[in-house]
Amino acid sequence: MYDTTAQPAIPNNGQVTFNTNGNITPAGFVSHVPGTEPIIINQTGIYLITYEVFVTGGPFAFSLFNGDNQIAGSNYGGNGGSDPQNGQVITPLNSSDVLTLRNIHPNPTALLNTIIGGTPVISASIVVLRLV
Repeated sequence: MYDTTAQPAIPNNGQVTFNTNGNITPAGFVSHVPGTEPIIINQTGIYLITYEVFVTGGPFAFSLFNGDNQIAGSNYGGNGGSDPQNGQVITPLNSSDVLTLRNIHPNPTALLNTIIGGTPVISASIVVLRLV
């Protein structure tokens, strides 16, 4: 799943939106409505989740959440600039769990969808891979 829009001011504990589902394979193991934040897990298992956000300004920090609980080891951040930030974690998830990517920095954080010169880029993306 990924987002092609600018997200100008994601507040503390605010969730990243994904406007495109891309390739969800196998079909149905997760559910996501384009243009919304939550990703619903439909199959219990061990998951590798990777994400990238294209942040402007700083400092910043993001983390994955299962419901209201931060997933340990998924919090990544930086001190500024206009750079992509990657994060990854392997975690168990159950059917009906709700996965979100959130800003965990006290200040609002902006995600860009263009680089210098106006070239369109992805502002945020997430890969959810069921390992077992």
